[in-house]
Amino acid sequence: MPLQRRHLLHTAAALSLGGLAPAARAQAWPAKPIALINPYAAGGGLDPVARLMALELGKRLNTQIVVENRTGAAGMIGANAVAKAKPDGYTLLISTASEIVLNQHLFDNVAFDSQKDLMPISLVVRLPFVLVAHPGLPANNVKELLDYSRKNPGKLSYASAGNGSLQHLAGELFKNMSKTFMVHIPYRGVAPAMSDVLAGQLPLAFVGLPTALPHIKSGRLKALGVTSSTRMPQAPEIATIQEQNLPGYQVMQWFAMFAPAGTPADIVERLSREVNNVLNSAEVKANLSSQGADPSPSSPQILADYVRRQSEQYGRLIRAAKIKADA
Repeated sequence: MPLQRRHLLHTAAALSLGGLAPAARAQAWPAKPIALINPYAAGGGLDPVARLMALELGKRLNTQIVVENRTGAAGMIGANAVAKAKPDGYTLLISTASEIVLNQHLFDNVAFDSQKDLMPISLVVRLPFVLVAHPGLPANNVKELLDYSRKNPGKLSYASAGNGSLQHLAGELFKNMSKTFMVHIPYRGVAPAMSDVLAGQLPLAFVGLPTALPHIKSGRLKALGVTSSTRMPQAPEIATIQEQNLPGYQVMQWFAMFAPAGTPADIVERLSREVNNVLNSAEVKANLSSQGADPSPSSPQILADYVRRQSEQYGRLIRAAKIKADA
C-alpha cells in the first residue's frame, strides 16, 4: 500500500475513534457506585427527597447511589466537598437554595463559588412557604394583615428558622414590597419557631407547606397566603400572596442537583436526562406532591440561569436589609 494512502487511512481511523470517545465514556459510566452528598442531617427536609432520587436514579443508571450526609456550616461543608471532588461523575450534590445562593451573600469565608465550582444538572423540586398566623391575630388574609399593621405600627412580629434563612428573607421581601414593618424574631430552627407561634408567643411565621398544613387543618393556625406564584394543588383554598395586592411576590425553597465543575459534558447530559425522567414518572410525582413539593425537572442551562437570577435577587435583598447569618 502506498505510504501516503496508508497515512490517510490511519488518520481517518484515528479521527473516527476520537469521535466515538465521548459515547464510549458515556457507555462505560457508571462503573461503580455514585455518592450523592446531602449537606444536611439525615431525617431533615431534604433527606427524603435525596433518598427517593438516589433510589430511582440508581435504577435508571443501573448502579447504586449512596446518600452521604455531610453536615455542618449551614450546608457548606457538604457542598464544598462536592465542589472540590474529582469531576468524574461519581460524586454529586443535592442542595437547597441556602448553600448555592444565600450563603454566598451571608458569609465572608465561603470556600467555593457555587456558580463556578459546581456544574448544574437539574432542578429537582420547588416548595412554597405559607404565611401562617395564630388564631388570636385579627387578620384572616393578607389585606387584613396589612390593614392591621398600618393601624398598629410596631406590634407585628414574625418568627423564622434563623437569620439569613429563606423564611427570614420571605418576611423581608414581604415587608419591602408591602411597605409595612414587622419585627423579625430568629430561632435556631423551624421547630422552636413553630412552637412559639402555636403557643401564641408570636403572631406570624413563614412555614413550609407540609409543616403548616396539619396545623391549618386542625385550626391551630390560620393560613394567610402561600408564597408560590400559583395556588398549590395540596391546598387550593389558600390564596397566593401575589393575588392579594402584592403582584410579583414569590419565595420558593428549592432542591437541585449539581456535579463538580469539569465533569464531562456527556455525563452531565445523561444525568440531567435521567433526573428529568425520574421526576416525570407518575409514581415519583405523586410521592413528591404528597410531601408538598412541586417536581421541577430542568436542563442544566435552565438551572444555571435560575441560580444566577436567584443570586441577584437575594443578594440585593440581603444587602438592603443588612442581614448577617447566625454565628
